[in-house]
Amino acid sequence: MKPIDEAETAAGSVTSDSNSPCPSDTGVVDVNGTDLDSVLYNAVRNPKDRLFVLKLEQQCEAFAKDDSQTQLEFSHMNSYQRLIIYRMAAHFKMVHTPNTLNKGVLIHKNEKSEV
Repeated sequence: MKPIDEAETAAGSVTSDSNSPCPSDTGVVDVNGTDLDSVLYNAVRNPKDRLFVLKLEQQCEAFAKDDSQTQLEFSHMNSYQRLIIYRMAAHFKMVHTPNTLNKGVLIHKNEKSEV
């Protein structure tokens, strides 16, 4: 599986679009009460973000199915990209940790992780 192209992400192709309406009836919220799916929903609706989110979803799904991998690393991401990765990890019920050395994120599977 080809990782997310760092050239695409470094160019700032992922941006937020907080003006988009989104369904908020998912019932899944983070510790701050923000609907987890609203970030992903808005990102998919934005043409600049759509490819990033779809590739990320493919990578997370493949990672969840691959028993030989224990962690998935994303590096050199801006803060909005890291937010999308956090939300995607939550969607797959995986654990995420920031990697401050390279402005990245590590995703780990656990017993609750699912596709």
